[in-house]
Amino acid sequence: MKKIVILGANGNIARFVSADLAQTGDFELIKTSRHANTDVEALDVLDQAAVTAFLQAHGGADEIDAVYANLGVHGQQVAATKSVVNAMQAAGVNRLYWVATAGIYGEFSAATREKWIDVLGDPSAPTTYFGEQAASAQVIEASSLDYTLIRPSALTDDAGKQAIYEQTDHELILGGPISRKTVAEWIVNAIQAPRDFSRASVALSTK
Repeated sequence: MKKIVILGANGNIARFVSADLAQTGDFELIKTSRHANTDVEALDVLDQAAVTAFLQAHGGADEIDAVYANLGVHGQQVAATKSVVNAMQAAGVNRLYWVATAGIYGEFSAATREKWIDVLGDPSAPTTYFGEQAASAQVIEASSLDYTLIRPSALTDDAGKQAIYEQTDHELILGGPISRKTVAEWIVNAIQAPRDFSRASVALSTK
């Protein structure tokens, strides 16, 4: 049985991922968030020492197969990213799945890019949402971790099955908005095939 540590387990996508992984019977899930509940442990991802100790307490490199992070720490996203990356390296845990967002490389069409910049800010401006997400991705890409960055397009709550574009480059996003459930299904498949998408940044959008 593989052990997966989930950071930000109370998020909508993370809940889908947790449920789908649990259903396989192949994973032991260690779920964390800022706020604990019945099956989620409290963990402050901004506290690097606490994250390191947590990973070590759960077996570190000997027992933890991967960390899946679905964090939204607006205003402190880069600090949270550095904390997680440094803690993983200190604990010897190497495999990371990190949910970011499409648009951090400026990979939308000009019209779409301008629309999202109006809402989420310029990726080159470090204090905006896009800017924080872009800088966080750069921290991960510069690390020695075996990472997969997941960059979904605009998110929806659609429940139906969706065909998707899966792009591992920084070129123009081909598709449209994608459901949280579809993103979660993709993440589950990726976690089940850990050699795929190694040190890759993957954009997801619907056909």
